[in-house]
Amino acid sequence: MSAHIQSYPISSFPSDFNTENYGVVLMKGSGVFSVDQINYVYEGCTVLFLTPYQKLKLTSATDAQVFILFFHGDYYCIEYHKEEVACNGLLFNNIYLNPGIPLTQESYDYILGIFGHIQREFSENHLFQSLSLKHTYS
Repeated sequence: MSAHIQSYPISSFPSDFNTENYGVVLMKGSGVFSVDQINYVYEGCTVLFLTPYQKLKLTSATDAQVFILFFHGDYYCIEYHKEEVACNGLLFNNIYLNPGIPLTQESYDYILGIFGHIQREFSENHLFQSLSLKHTYS
């Protein structure tokens, strides 16, 4: 698996979620998310960055959809090209900062649109698909 996107209504979100991949979680509404048993309050549109095997729990008053882009660290070279990619320790693997970032509705819609483009690209299954995704969205 190089990358894929899943969506869940918050009411059906796994109670003890974790994955062996990196994750970019896109959510909206209000509630509490817990990453490795540390609680964070969110309100409005939020993007959340998860590293492999981090545990995520969600509690929300609304049943909005949660979208997650999963990818292996090699897919965007996070592990081996830390300086060039510049997200290791800033977005991912930072245990000292809140892993969620509040978004405007416009930014939320923009990222959700990118997720849609990535899903369409994967559904087409053509030659050099992986390279096209890496170049277009990085």
